[in-house]
Parts: sequence; structure tokens; C-alpha cells
Amino acid sequence: MHVGAPSAAAFAPSVYQKPLFRLVAADGSPFPPLPTAVDWDGVARQARLHRLEPLLYAALRDEDCLPSDIEAEWREAYLTTALRNAVALRALDAVVARLADAGIPVIVLKGAALAQTVYGNVALRPMHDLDVLVHPAHAARALQALASLGFRRLWDEPRHGAEAAYESHTSLINSAEMGVILELHWGLIDSPYYQSRLRTDWFWATARPLRAGQSQPLILGASAQILYLCAHLLLHHSGAPDGHLLWLNDIAACVSHDGDAIDWDAILAQAQRDDLVIALQRTLPRIATEFGAPVPPAALTRLAALRPTRAERRIVARLTLAHRPVGQRFWDDLTTFSDWPRRIGFATANLFPSQAYMRWRYGIAHPALTPLYYPYRWWPAGHYAA
Repeated sequence: MHVGAPSAAAFAPSVYQKPLFRLVAADGSPFPPLPTAVDWDGVARQARLHRLEPLLYAALRDEDCLPSDIEAEWREAYLTTALRNAVALRALDAVVARLADAGIPVIVLKGAALAQTVYGNVALRPMHDLDVLVHPAHAARALQALASLGFRRLWDEPRHGAEAAYESHTSLINSAEMGVILELHWGLIDSPYYQSRLRTDWFWATARPLRAGQSQPLILGASAQILYLCAHLLLHHSGAPDGHLLWLNDIAACVSHDGDAIDWDAILAQAQRDDLVIALQRTLPRIATEFGAPVPPAALTRLAALRPTRAERRIVARLTLAHRPVGQRFWDDLTTFSDWPRRIGFATANLFPSQAYMRWRYGIAHPALTPLYYPYRWWPAGHYAA
């Protein structure tokens, strides 16, 4: 079995009728007996929703228990994932090489890093896109270097320089590489609060090579990986069921894979410094209980005793709302900036974007109609201001 690959799958009662399988057997124990009556159609629906088909296929294909139609569906998902990831990782190699030529260090994030390390088999971990992190000072040069490979922005900026000033990443696409999407990050959390609060020095200082003997690219260190994945799950995806169990399994698999290399004291200290305590409190106990991940009991005890700051509780409450309309997101971000010049710049870029952006964003048929669309754009923001 591949390192980090599932020997079983766990569906929490809130997600499925009852626990059926576990996605991670942290102690490497053999596959447990299946229940005598399995609702395979229900399992298949959940596997589809959470992008678990390749993992479950790898775990169960030799168990002689899968209905033939589900086995065929999961085999196809496994092979499709292998093909798509091979294409994406070939594009990633080109990206890393081009950025290295430009003297730009790179950290590979999320699925592209995990598939090649924790899972040990790129067919097991579906990916929607590639994610790489560069230093903020290198972002503009990185965009120029990537443009020479055929990458272009998925969408226009509201105003020139708005992304660099007020966002943490931009999304690029390369149509020549089967539409591979690359997210270029210069920050780790997409929130103005965390863009100023979360300093990436520790994440860079503890990064490690993706491949032995090669200085580039890097991946996050074992401890930084745990903290980042917990924060990303809570702050970016808490309201989205799609892939939720896969992301939980990512964290559980990292804990199992990296074991003694994880510095739990450093994780807890960094979480307090960066206001990421709640992300750990909502994730680590769950992966220990439901996924069998070997999180040390002493670390869980210390984690439970931590008290998030008032500012962290407030920002987490905002970012984890199940439904956050665009107007509310605008006001949440606007009020999170700590100084008035940045608030004014952010408001100007979003309320008065360029006419070229307006025509792209709203599909305006004739340039003369563009001014009429500005009030339409302002309505959601004005609603939440009121």
C-alpha cells in the first residue's frame, strides 16, 4: 500500500448514515471487516461528492467486495486522476524551471505537493489546479516569467495592481497544457486580516525540498504543512462540502506520514502568533477521532486549553459563514484593513474598476452602456452598508 493511501474510509454521521470505513489507518493495520450490509450507492454518492473515488478504489480493489458498476466507476476515476495529474505535474516542472531561471524560489502547495509525497501515488489525490507560493517581492517577476510559458490571467484585474495590493494570489491558465490552472500565491490566506497578520517567514524558513537532492522546488515543512492545511480548510472551505473529507484526509495522512518530524510545540506557538488557534481546534481532534491520525494526546490537551483572541474569533465567524454574498464579502474585507489609505484604495478598485474590466465582467455589448452598469455593481455593497 502506498504511504498515506487509505486502508479504509471514515464517513462522519453528519456526512453519511454511520461510520463505514476509515480513509487512514495510522498504525498500518490490515483492512477491517466491512459491515455485512453496505449501501454502496450511498457510499458512491459520497465518494463522488468528496472526490474519494481514487482513494477508495486503491483501498478496496483487492477486497472482492465492490459491485461491478461502482468498481468500474472508481477505476475510471483513478485512471483519469492519474492522467490529469501527470499533465499538471509536467506543467508544474516547467513552471518551477522557468521561475528558477528567473531566480525565484518556489514552494509547491496543497495537492501537487501531497500527491507526490504523502500519498506516494499521483493517482490517489485529485487536483483542480496547481498552487505555488513565491515571496511577495517576486510576484511581479513571477507573472512575467509565467507569461513566457503561455500562462495568462483567468480574469482581469479591477484596476492595474489591485491584485498585488489587496489579494494573496492570482489564477492563471495555460490553454496549451490542456487548460492547466495555476494559482500563484504570495500569501497563504486569502483575507486582508491574515495578509497583514500571518507572516510567512516561518513557513519559508522551515520549508524542505520536494525531491531529495534538489534545491527546488520546496514544499512546506512537516509542522508548517499541518498548520497551513488546517487553516486553509477552515478559512477557505468550511462552507463547501465538495472535497471536505478529502481535505481532512490530507491532514490526517500528513500526521501519519511525517510522524516524529512534526514539532507540535512549534505548531501551537505559531497558531497563537498568527491567530490560527480555532483552525487547529476544529480540525485536529476530528482527524484523531474519526481518521485515527496519531496526534499526541498531550498536544490535543494543550490545544484545547488555548484561548483564541477576540480578533480571531471575530474574523473566523465572518469567514466561515455558510453563505456570504459578494456585498458582505466586500464590507468584511473593507473593514478588516487596518489603515484608511488601504481601505480607500480597496474601495476605489472594487467600486470604480476600469471600463475594460466592467465590459469583461458583465459582458457589456456596447462601450457606451458601460457607465450604466456601475450602479448595478454598487447595489450589493450598498445593501450591506445599509
